[in-house]
Amino acid sequence: MKPEPPDEMAGTTRGDSWVPPTCSLPTAEQPLRVAEFDDFFIDAVRGADRVAPTKLRLKLIPDAEIAKRAGGLIARETDCCSFFTFVITAGGDGMTLDIQVPDAYTHVLDALAARVAADTWPDALEGSSEAFRKRRTGKSTFSFPVLNDEMATELDAFLERLYQRYRQHHAD
Repeated sequence: MKPEPPDEMAGTTRGDSWVPPTCSLPTAEQPLRVAEFDDFFIDAVRGADRVAPTKLRLKLIPDAEIAKRAGGLIARETDCCSFFTFVITAGGDGMTLDIQVPDAYTHVLDALAARVAADTWPDALEGSSEAFRKRRTGKSTFSFPVLNDEMATELDAFLERLYQRYRQHHAD
């Protein structure tokens, strides 16, 4: 069972993703940051592993420009959302970006993971309503300007299907 968000975050949606009230980025700039993450995910990410409930590992294209771009995005994001911990690792096996959050912020990591993973296992969309599918805004991104109970339930089901695919993929 996922921990509940702290009271100051309960039911919060801002912009087109879950942005906690503790984020100091001006509201008008939040959609731009979300778009920047989306573009980075599309251009740089070639796989994702949920290594723990509070940690997501992104497999990046091993390229100096990708590393530089990731570093800039990380610096800007930690300025406004200090609960994130980012670690870039480059080596013989390629390049990864680990994103970690405290237990109370796993729902934020869930939203990021959903934006990345939809393209890895597109069959996870099977069984989703047309309204949910219309929330898909790009190759591996979704937009939820408002997250009502029905859409939240459907998002939970979609994430469960993604995690099921992930577990099957890594069981071998």
